[in-house]
Amino acid sequence: MEKSYEITDDDIVQYVKRRKLRAGDKSTWSRTQEGLRKFQRFLDEFGFNSYEEVDEEDMEMFLDFLLEDGGSDLTVKGLFSTTRVFLQKNDIEAADDVDLTELGDQTLAQQNLKDGIHYVTKEEHQLMRDHYESLREELICELLWSTGIRRSEAASIQLNHIDRDEESIWIDNAKNDDNRIVYYSSNFSRILRKWLDRGGRAQYDKAPDSNYLICTSYSTQVQNKYPNEVVKRVADRAGILDTYAEDAAGRPLHHPTAHSYRHSYAVYRVKNGMNLKFLSLLMGHQSVEVTADNYLHFKQEEIKEANENHRPKF
Repeated sequence: MEKSYEITDDDIVQYVKRRKLRAGDKSTWSRTQEGLRKFQRFLDEFGFNSYEEVDEEDMEMFLDFLLEDGGSDLTVKGLFSTTRVFLQKNDIEAADDVDLTELGDQTLAQQNLKDGIHYVTKEEHQLMRDHYESLREELICELLWSTGIRRSEAASIQLNHIDRDEESIWIDNAKNDDNRIVYYSSNFSRILRKWLDRGGRAQYDKAPDSNYLICTSYSTQVQNKYPNEVVKRVADRAGILDTYAEDAAGRPLHHPTAHSYRHSYAVYRVKNGMNLKFLSLLMGHQSVEVTADNYLHFKQEEIKEANENHRPKF
C-alpha cells in the first residue's frame, strides 16, 4: 500500500514538505505526496540512484508503471503530472514531452458504472429503507438522502447547528470556507424528533456529554468514515452492495457509499429542473461550473428523451 512506502530522497522529501505548507487544500498535497511516493518506488525498483538520472524513455516507463499499478486514467494523469512538476522545479525536462493525451478524463466510477457516477436510485433507497436495523442507521441514511451533505459534514453536525423551526442545518463546509445552510424534508424532521425527543439518541452512553447530532456509546462524535460504514452495512443487508473496481492500492470500490447519496441529491434535482446556482450553493461547490460539469448531462439525457418522444413518427 502506497501510504507505507517511504520517500528517502532528500530533495523529494523537502519538496513534499514545502507543498504541504503551500497547498490550498489537503487533497492537493495528498495527491502530490502519493505521486512522489510512487515515483520513489519506481526509482528504487528500477535501480536508479537519483531522480536526476531519468530521461524521457524512463518517464515513459514510469507512466506504464503507474498504469499497471491500477487506478483510473484520470488518477494516473494526476500522479504523473505532480511528478512532472517536481522534475521541472529541478530543471529536469525528462517528463515534459511524455504524451498523456491517450489517457481519458474519467474516474474509475466513470469507467465502470453505467451513468459514470455512483448515485443511489429511488428504488435502491427504498430497499435501503426496508433494511434499517436501528434508528441511528435510519437517521444517517435519511440525512444523506435529504440534504446531500458530505460524510465528514454529517459527522460534524452539532446540535446547535440545527434549526428545527426552519428545518435547516448550518454546515461547516468540508472543502472550503464557504459555510452554508441546507434544508431537510418533513420525513427527516419526523426521524429527528424520534432521535432527539423520544429517546433515540439518549440510549447511547456518550449522548449526555456530546454536542454532536450523531454519537455512540463509545464516542461523543463519530469519525468521518462512520456514515460510509453505515451506508455499506445497510446496502449489504439490502442486497445492493456492489464492488465495481479496485483502487491503486488494491482496495475494493463499492456502490453505494455515503458519497453516492450526495450524487443522488444532485442528480434528482437536476432532472427535476432545479436552478444550478441554487444547487451549487446547497452542495457547497466552489462554482456553478463544478455543478454543471458533474451533473448537467443528466438533464441533457432528459431533454434528448423528450425530443425522441415528441418527434413526428412516420
